[in-house]
Amino acid sequence: MKIRYVVIGLFLVITAGMAWYILFEGMGIIDAFYMAVITITTVGFKEVKPLSNPGKVFTAIYIFVSLGFISYSLLSIGERFFENTVINIFLRRKMREIEKLKDHYIVCGYGRLGRFVVRELQKRGKALVVIDRDPEAISELEDKGIPYIEGDAREEEVLIKAGVKRARGIACLLESDADNLYVIFTARELNSDIFIVSRAESELGVGKMRKVGADKVILPYEEGGIKIAQTLLRPSLLEFFDLIIQRDHVSLEVDEFIVKEGSRFIGKSLKDSGIRKDYGMIAIAIRKGERIIFNPDPDLVIEKGDILILMGEREMFEKLIGDEMA
Repeated sequence: MKIRYVVIGLFLVITAGMAWYILFEGMGIIDAFYMAVITITTVGFKEVKPLSNPGKVFTAIYIFVSLGFISYSLLSIGERFFENTVINIFLRRKMREIEKLKDHYIVCGYGRLGRFVVRELQKRGKALVVIDRDPEAISELEDKGIPYIEGDAREEEVLIKAGVKRARGIACLLESDADNLYVIFTARELNSDIFIVSRAESELGVGKMRKVGADKVILPYEEGGIKIAQTLLRPSLLEFFDLIIQRDHVSLEVDEFIVKEGSRFIGKSLKDSGIRKDYGMIAIAIRKGERIIFNPDPDLVIEKGDILILMGEREMFEKLIGDEMA
């Protein structure tokens, strides 16, 4: 019950009591107001003057009706206040948790595609935040305990709340290309280093998204069609890669390693880096700028900014990352 309805209701209850006492008990306005107030509050003060028998009956009924209204109003206000207080405490705690995130991933849109993306990120233990404004999606995120921001991902303020300036990557999975374009443009303006992946519905959308800052644009139906065709032609090969990607039954994984400034691998060849000898990992490819070198030569020298595509045990990859940070 809203406060204004309580105020209006209280005014009508007092007015009704005053009207009776003025019309049928012959009281003045002040006395009638006084009688109405002490009656509905049940303070037990003495009547202004003795009441007639109909007046006593009215007063008894008036007490029950007014008490019921006041009790219900106070209960509704208290419940509303309690809910708002609890929700505000929860929201503040949730925002503090999101504010602590760094190098996390943002998923814009918790539709069918967004659910799969979130599931895969969670399977790999990655920190993430979902942005959505659909009540059903918010309810599901709440139930599953997934960090979220309720709002429009196209708005700069919402992206900032999700930590876009500190995030490692963002997935733009809104329904229309126009909406995703806006998110890409805003995210790139706020964080020039963030990795942006977006879905697109058309080839025209792909070109525009790349122009405004997307690093990777995916056409879901085209990608799905290609995978189906590849599965028909090379079922064993696709099964192997699915096992690596999904990691449901094996610990083998393909992941990327970015060679940052100060890395101990800079200036060393692949064979001298210890990546294979010390960690048992295979370098499938190396990305140098826009050039990708598959099955790189063991004598290839590692440079700052290179991205190594490595395959090996997850535990060893984590050990490599830990040794780099030490």
